[in-house]
Amino acid sequence: VRMRPEDNVEAEISDGAGEMGFFSPGSYWPFGMALSASVIGLALAFDQWWLVVIGIALVLSTVAGLVFEYHIGPKPE
Repeated sequence: VRMRPEDNVEAEISDGAGEMGFFSPGSYWPFGMALSASVIGLALAFDQWWLVVIGIALVLSTVAGLVFEYHIGPKPE
């Protein structure tokens, strides 16, 4: 069994740190999701069911955009 960083008495905290993973550099999809959710909230407050249906469609499309953001292709620079 290999020695791990925590087995070494003189190890630093950074020695045991692994890869953090991939973080999105920036996206506009969360803004669209918030705007779509606001449409649903306002539609419910004013009892406009046709607008609730539109808001749900908008939320589903923005969630799909956020989920598949990096499966479509790279952003043009």
